[in-house]
Amino acid sequence: MSGLRVAQGVAWALTVQALLLLSVVLLQSSPVSPSVMVISTRTEWSGLVANRINTTPGHPVRAFVGTTTGEALDDLRADRTQGVLLVDPSRAADELTVSSVQGTDAAATVSAVVGSAVRAEGRQLTSTDLTEFPVGDPGGRHAHQLLLAWIISGLVLGALTTGARRPGLARELLACALLGALGALLSAMSVGIVCLVVASWTQDAAPMFLLGVIVVWASALLARAASVGARGAALLAVSAALLVVAANPIATGADGFGRAGPIWASIGPLTLPGAAMSALRRVTYVDLPVTTAQWAALAWWCAAGVLAAVLANSWWTGERSDNAR
Repeated sequence: MSGLRVAQGVAWALTVQALLLLSVVLLQSSPVSPSVMVISTRTEWSGLVANRINTTPGHPVRAFVGTTTGEALDDLRADRTQGVLLVDPSRAADELTVSSVQGTDAAATVSAVVGSAVRAEGRQLTSTDLTEFPVGDPGGRHAHQLLLAWIISGLVLGALTTGARRPGLARELLACALLGALGALLSAMSVGIVCLVVASWTQDAAPMFLLGVIVVWASALLARAASVGARGAALLAVSAALLVVAANPIATGADGFGRAGPIWASIGPLTLPGAAMSALRRVTYVDLPVTTAQWAALAWWCAAGVLAAVLANSWWTGERSDNAR
């Protein structure tokens, strides 16, 4: 038994070490340079402007020649590009459309680089922001801060509601339901506070409340499941994994996953913080409903949390029975 304990301790130590290394990599990783689609009725003009943008020292913006304005704007709304430049040789000014919801730094960089390239051709530039931030949230970070508060609240709630003795299956399920009720209370309080700061979000309070309940509940369930055995090492590992992703705006998709690396762009939306942030971002900033896929991902995390809590309870009860013999 002592050898097994040592092996478990080493395994948890390696897990925590790997998570700390992952946090360093994620927190130090830089987003991909923003891109802009150049559209013109004359391809030689769009190619000329795109080449000038791409030859900017340091390559702060990547320019591509697009096909149609509609497709380019669809890419902008879907976070596949960070700007759309319409070049019309018959007019004195070109039109640039950006989306601040993909990050104010990206919008500012695209505007500055494209503006320099256009003015170098002796032309003017007019800019339009497709999605401006609401009054009360000029930096576009309140939704991310709200998500982080939900996850931290859930982790604390799950850890505090776990005692040294584990209940039976029926009482464990009752405890899971109680966590959901407490999650609803915390979600209502947090959404109410943030709606006082950003008044325009009041109309989206219902889906925000539901998202908060899911995130707090799932986080609490995972924390409760991880609070057994290994002297809290599992709880530390789960908490670190969630917070590593949730605390980083790039990793959690606070500005969308359009500028994330190709690997994380596929993994990020499937994580609990990534799925929740993507859904919350659509409701608050993009003014679109949560997609079915996002609801399904969040429901999966809740189901996984309940299953993990039940299995952890069964494992701990069985281990204590074996030790008592």
